[in-house]
Amino acid sequence: KRGLYIMDEVLNLTVAVPTYNMEKYLRRNLESIVAANCNGIEVLILDNSSTDDSGHIADLYAQKYPHIFTVIHKENRGYGSSINLAIEKAKGRYLRIVDADDWIEPEALSELVSQLKNQTADLLLMPYRTVNEKTGEEMIRLSAPAEWKSGDIHRAFCEETCPVPQLHGTVFRVDFLRKMGIKLLENVYYVDEQLMVWTYLRADSVCKLEFDVYRYSIGRETQSISYQSMGLHWHDREQVIRSCLEYQHELNKNMTLRRHCTQQLAKNIGNHFTTLYIYVEPKGVGRKGAKKWRRFIIENAPDLWRQVEKKAWLLSILSSIHITPMWYRKIKEILF
Repeated sequence: KRGLYIMDEVLNLTVAVPTYNMEKYLRRNLESIVAANCNGIEVLILDNSSTDDSGHIADLYAQKYPHIFTVIHKENRGYGSSINLAIEKAKGRYLRIVDADDWIEPEALSELVSQLKNQTADLLLMPYRTVNEKTGEEMIRLSAPAEWKSGDIHRAFCEETCPVPQLHGTVFRVDFLRKMGIKLLENVYYVDEQLMVWTYLRADSVCKLEFDVYRYSIGRETQSISYQSMGLHWHDREQVIRSCLEYQHELNKNMTLRRHCTQQLAKNIGNHFTTLYIYVEPKGVGRKGAKKWRRFIIENAPDLWRQVEKKAWLLSILSSIHITPMWYRKIKEILF
């Protein structure tokens, strides 16, 4: 571990920056935080044993801005282990995760830190922007219902109109995360889905903020959200969804099931059928996996199966005629 925390007292915000071999993007990320020039913030750079220059870049920023950055060089146990460690080490009242290949809008970050002084909600929901690395196109994404007024605290987080928050549009209250004892899976891709579903099920209060801080980079084939990566790491996605279903079943013994979380789980289950039938190579492996996944969902989540049954059937037909991922992307809006 290198670098120093800026002070002992609790801060407004901890920013966690997990990184593994992101030397091409890390400077952009860290410079955007420096440019915010705000107090009451710490940044934990969690270097997962990078083999490129990421660790060195992180150390340089910690040396130049020791009042902002702390570097934790750790064993590479995946994204989930970085978030688990950030929750443990955070000195901020709130936690914001910023992936190393993404960045923030400096003025908006400064505004967020200022507003956190008076916040008490478990989750803060904010819009964010996707930025296509190839075209430069930006698109704003909403994390809360448009009809909610900015700054309002919602205690009953169960309205049908409310979407499941996305990681890039969410700020977490640290004590809430610690109290629920969340521990993300390690050495597994796609644990952001686990984080969002679990916290969504447990949050007692949320607050909507109108300004967008996060810039989410998209459009690269090497990203975990690309169909190539999803086809390669399909076992990980399945493990994450299973963990969410288990957590849902456990909580459902003592609480009313939240409708939109059920909808999000159904969406995740359906998307996994897409991965198995369309993205996994060779096709025979994917079809075999899809049959096992179908049996598991029917036996363990029959209500969710009824929501995805039609999609699974259509995907099986598309797989049988050997449709490619590129063609699937062109027609999925029509089918689904």
